[in-house]
Amino acid sequence: MIKYKIKEYTLLIIALMAIIWGAQAQEKIVTLSTELVKKTFADDEFVSIQRDIANLDPDVLAEGLDNDIKRKSFWINIYNANIQSQLQVNPEKYNDRNAFFSTPSVAVAGNLLSFDQIEHDILRRGAPKWSMGYIRNPLPFGVIKKWRVDVVDERIHFALNCGAIDCPPVVAYTEQDFEEQIEQNTSSYLKVVTTFDENSTTATTTPLMSWFRGDFGGKSGIKSFLYERKIVPFWGSALNLDFKEYDWTLDLENYSVPLAQE
Repeated sequence: MIKYKIKEYTLLIIALMAIIWGAQAQEKIVTLSTELVKKTFADDEFVSIQRDIANLDPDVLAEGLDNDIKRKSFWINIYNANIQSQLQVNPEKYNDRNAFFSTPSVAVAGNLLSFDQIEHDILRRGAPKWSMGYIRNPLPFGVIKKWRVDVVDERIHFALNCGAIDCPPVVAYTEQDFEEQIEQNTSSYLKVVTTFDENSTTATTTPLMSWFRGDFGGKSGIKSFLYERKIVPFWGSALNLDFKEYDWTLDLENYSVPLAQE
């Protein structure tokens, strides 16, 4: 009888420890991704954090990312940190961008994901990049369904840095400051890349807004988006839109705040 009691107590303690460990792991998931960005060029520390993220339990990750702010913070950080790290080591990968973005190379919670999966399946909720955001996959596979956002936030296009010189700067996003950080990065980026010609009432801006126009609600949504951030003086049918060519020249370490100051 005593032996059985000891066994029951042991199992109970193990179960409680698992619950406590799981809760602690959930609490630090977004923080792990934030630190991954900050330690991108600190080899040993980066590899250690990367290993912790790779070894997360898929269900613990899903439970820890229990709202869209956490999901966006985490996945944007994962995307940006790994882009910077991989291209720093092998910049020649950028010569075939399609293969670089579509080949699974990012280890997260026992799964190997591609940058395309993180951007289009998780953060854009299953919108193929060729669809401009007007079509979404209604049947995502296993972990993608657990990990993807509930609502697409068009501002992610001004948070993801694919390594090109025309990409927005990298920010180490945190759960607590996410809204302020992404809004500031969005507005700052658009002010730099957008021009307005009064004579033709034409705003010329980043092609990111054209490539993913469905995420913004079409052209009228793009105009409203620019107006709300005081990038253009008015919006509506009187405002014309034009889009620049994108400069894909490789440009690493484009951070909004130098890592040493983080």
